[in-house]
Amino acid sequence: MIRSAWLLSITLTLAGCDREPAKPQRSRPDWSGAEVEGVAPLMAPEQVEAALRAGGYAQVRCSSKEELLQNPLYKGERSSCYASVRRPFRIILQLLDLAEGRRLVEAYFFDKRVAFLSFEENLRNSKAFAEGLRKRFGSPADTFASASVTTYYWHRPGGDPQVRDKIRTEVSSVSGANVRMESRWAHDEPLSSGASTSPGNAASRSR
Repeated sequence: MIRSAWLLSITLTLAGCDREPAKPQRSRPDWSGAEVEGVAPLMAPEQVEAALRAGGYAQVRCSSKEELLQNPLYKGERSSCYASVRRPFRIILQLLDLAEGRRLVEAYFFDKRVAFLSFEENLRNSKAFAEGLRKRFGSPADTFASASVTTYYWHRPGGDPQVRDKIRTEVSSVSGANVRMESRWAHDEPLSSGASTSPGNAASRSR
């Protein structure tokens, strides 16, 4: 009886070793309540446009420096840039065609006042903005610090457990208020059947 039980235990253990490990569950990330200037990843182009217009933003030509900030993953897709005379940010947006339609997948807000302020003022603005994110989203999931820059990351619920959707801000004397929001989940989502690989932007796709 003991020998039979032992053999059964070994057999079940070996059978379990042949099974593939369970794949992490992926789900659509939840970006609700995480908007900055009314904008967050996975919003439709018309939602993005409406939110930016309400904040006084207008589309502007991206500078050569802003074009360099474009994520190399988005081949064939140009970023869209926005600015407002009333708001401190320049905004770079990236949209992609997903199975559910065209969606915002990355938004980068950087402080246009940096060049006109002292290091001390920029650092103060940077710290204040990071503290505002901490109050909204809790303690950062990750923090990376060097001699001159501290970077904070917050994860969004859902998405890909191995590559999380993130909110990121840098605190430094040359950063000012800044935040980058990126849906990594969207990188692996299938394109819609009518997706175009030609350059596009939020304004042209939403009209």
